[in-house]
Amino acid sequence: MAEWHSITALAAPGARRLRGAIRILLLAVICAPFPALAGGQTVGGLEVFGDSNSDDGNAWRISGKFFPASPPFWEGRFSNGPVWAEILRDRLDIPAERYANHAVGGAYTGYGNRVSDMAPGTTLARALQETGMLAQAEAYLAAGGKAAPDTLFVVWAGDNDYANVDSVDPQAVGRAIANIESTIRLLAKAGARQFLVANINEDLVFPEARAAGSQAWDAINTADHNARLAALIERMRNELDVPVTLFDTASVTGAIASDPARFGFTQIIEPCYAGPITEHGTPCADAVGYLFWDGDHLSHAAQELIADKAAEKIGGMTR
Repeated sequence: MAEWHSITALAAPGARRLRGAIRILLLAVICAPFPALAGGQTVGGLEVFGDSNSDDGNAWRISGKFFPASPPFWEGRFSNGPVWAEILRDRLDIPAERYANHAVGGAYTGYGNRVSDMAPGTTLARALQETGMLAQAEAYLAAGGKAAPDTLFVVWAGDNDYANVDSVDPQAVGRAIANIESTIRLLAKAGARQFLVANINEDLVFPEARAAGSQAWDAINTADHNARLAALIERMRNELDVPVTLFDTASVTGAIASDPARFGFTQIIEPCYAGPITEHGTPCADAVGYLFWDGDHLSHAAQELIADKAAEKIGGMTR
């Protein structure tokens, strides 16, 4: 285990840990039965691809239950409770056998993983090195993945692509969008007929980004990413002739940050847990009211808001 502990600097104060930033959405009141997609097709299954926004324990299992340290991270999630994808599964009443989560904490949109770049040569780096989102989609195909018509495919990654970019970088944005397009096309090849594709945060400043002073160029890269992603989704919708729907997490984060009390948050600056991501540190006494679980990830309360908004979005998906 000595080698594992050599990478605790991944989450030391002042370091830029896995961003995997899960975005806040307005709390939606779901009044009608759901989910119904274009043409009245109900959602009977979920396949999830991405990073720590959606990871329901994959990085933890791959690393031998080492990353992230659990506790304080809840059962290997990058939060203090279930993540939005599994909450959404329960909201939609998806049976266990129709839910598959391929997301891995630290994943880039392409093939690699940010942890492998931050801790090269370690056992953890080797375990996670081929776990990017595009690699997840290829593994799904290689394993014989074949989508049922009522399966919803969730695609959400991008934050980690810019975490190590210390400048405005249109080329990095271009690569990320190209990887997302390749992921969508591969999944469509497997029979996917319903997509929910999330963008990334522009407004909410996570504690580690604030500490690193990276807000200015982060905002430019993410705004560029989201503009290109919106254009890509429109093009994919027309080319594939299936619902490819934007899950616009970025559009409402400013409202959340400006009026946190409306959504039940009392602490929106400091995280509940400020210790290393690979050590069993001690979080705050009570996470209720905290927007941030750690420096790069949001609390379980935020995860529930995301799941509610996603359920609302799914109910209105159109071609």
